[in-house]
Amino acid sequence: MREDNGQVNPLGLYDLDRKIRPVGEAYRKLVAEWRDILPAESLCLGLV
Repeated sequence: MREDNGQVNPLGLYDLDRKIRPVGEAYRKLVAEWRDILPAESLCLGLV
């Protein structure tokens, strides 16, 4: 995951200044919208 080559990988939900990137905002929105739906309708939970 880490390579010491002096370059920073620009990917991730937040940048190095801990500012959320657009993809982080989209992920936050997705989690908020599905938070109550997934546990109630997850097939995995019914199999345990």
